[in-house]
Amino acid sequence: VDADLVEHGVSGFVVPSRSAEAIMEALDTLYRDPERRVAMGRRSLALCGAHDWSAFASQLAAYHRDAVESRTGGVAAR
Repeated sequence: VDADLVEHGVSGFVVPSRSAEAIMEALDTLYRDPERRVAMGRRSLALCGAHDWSAFASQLAAYHRDAVESRTGGVAAR
């Protein structure tokens, strides 16, 4: 997740990959605090509207292309 997109505890939670405990903590926090859950949801929606999704798609495609090239020795279908 791009750190520019999620402000931990404000517009979402950033948790370690594959950490069931961290995910459970974040979900529990939202479950126990409905006002925070609503506020975070609103902030997240506002952030989504501020981003150009076509630019994001291009960045994602470039990321995948780079990943394939790194595994295939620089050869990727285009």
